[in-house]
Amino acid sequence: MKEVIVRSILFAVLSAVLLASCDDVEEGISYKKTTFPVGEVVWRSDVSASEQAVISNLINNMVKVEACQFYMGAQAKTYRRANYFGYFSGRDSVFLRDGKAFTRNLKTADTVFYNPGNFHFIDTIKTKKDTVCYANVYKNGVFWVGPVIEVSMPDYYIGKYEITQAEWMAVMHREPTGQYCIVEGRSGASWYKEIGLGDKVAAYNVWYQDAKDFCDSLNAKTGLRFRLPTEAEWECAARGGKYSRGYRYAGSDSYTEAGWVYSNACAQKIGEEDYGIHAGGEKVANELGIYDMCGNVSEWVSNAYYKYGVLDSINPQGKAPLLDGTDTLILRGGSWMQTKYADFSVANRKHAIMSSYSDESSMQSAFVNCGFRITISAN
Repeated sequence: MKEVIVRSILFAVLSAVLLASCDDVEEGISYKKTTFPVGEVVWRSDVSASEQAVISNLINNMVKVEACQFYMGAQAKTYRRANYFGYFSGRDSVFLRDGKAFTRNLKTADTVFYNPGNFHFIDTIKTKKDTVCYANVYKNGVFWVGPVIEVSMPDYYIGKYEITQAEWMAVMHREPTGQYCIVEGRSGASWYKEIGLGDKVAAYNVWYQDAKDFCDSLNAKTGLRFRLPTEAEWECAARGGKYSRGYRYAGSDSYTEAGWVYSNACAQKIGEEDYGIHAGGEKVANELGIYDMCGNVSEWVSNAYYKYGVLDSINPQGKAPLLDGTDTLILRGGSWMQTKYADFSVANRKHAIMSSYSDESSMQSAFVNCGFRITISAN
């Protein structure tokens, strides 16, 4: 009996030694560990020193978003204003007065009643401070912003910057799927000097599945669980989390101050300094020190289009995409080629209806300015 016990102990000790040496079941692969604020990374031995340096910098630039509550879908600090930006030439935002919708003509400053047949109001919501805070307007059943719900969020981490080209290559070893270029005569690559090329420049021409694949590959290299942010996580971070000052855009009430948009990037001539997609951190940071959640590249979030309700009040996950070509996916933040100030709002939901693209070429042109940032849950 004693001999059996001794053998069991020796076997357990030997197993522990083998595990401590971190030999993988895959021959020739071993591991080493590094501790970061987001968690302990277990590096595979086939991740080179240069790749580890780039990935370590990415992980060190994750910003913690502390647990908080916010009104998801609300148009910043605007009071008694319809939760909708005017998409029509010459009109300012729709706003509320005595339960009715009005708009102001930008040329004449006249205030007129506004109730187009294909727009509908839904219920306003009440807060502890205000009797009436926001209302939503939607078109053909699709919310461009809202619906407004009060959301409670846990701690999590999100990227300080959009994923860069150097980070993409260190993780993926290939360019993204998209190879569209708006410059005539250029093709065959994902990134172009005329649009934006460099280690610190945001990766673009990234499709939704590309972004998911990046997270999977990064997780395999580090042993952590990075992922795309949910809409709620993205919007909470863009607003500044618990430190929000109520800006309309991420970090400012001026979208040209907060990000690279049509007027300060795309409107320039090709070859000029400010033309195209930029490196992160060149515009103002928001309250959390996060950059470029307004403009530069539009950012994928994890969930498909979804009409949130009162049951989604705690860390809503939204609707998981089916990835069968019928999804309505969500992009946030707007890009350098977009012109409407509504596109850059912290509340705006840019939706991509996948079935509306007739072929791969039309899809590539639609997602040429798409990128992403990553997030990870706090332990």
